[in-house]
Amino acid sequence: MVDFIDVMDHRSFKRFPVCHNGRFFSTGQNAGWRECTIIDVSRKGILIACPLSEKIAVGATVCLEIYVPKQMDPVNAKGTVKWVKETKHAVVSGIELCKLLDEDLVSKLNWRDPSLMAHQLKSS
Repeated sequence: MVDFIDVMDHRSFKRFPVCHNGRFFSTGQNAGWRECTIIDVSRKGILIACPLSEKIAVGATVCLEIYVPKQMDPVNAKGTVKWVKETKHAVVSGIELCKLLDEDLVSKLNWRDPSLMAHQLKSS
């Protein structure tokens, strides 16, 4: 998990660490589709990581496409950038969603490849 997330943070909904490819379209100065990685998801928000070259502004409206393995169509979501933090390797942004994701959709986003999980357990 990302090192700067406050583990004592109290949220309305449980957050799940994930790692999905995605892309986002933001309004504002750098409008256009850009690649990102989805690293955390809850019913009310999504945490994304982008290359350092990508700038995303607090307050920007973003449309997200999240590519989940074993799903034919991407998951779509829309929200507002609430905060941005530049780390050593990426720009990480917290997105507050315009509407809550339903629990079934969160379950799909929380999908993990069992073969990757087995590999992680062996290497621990």
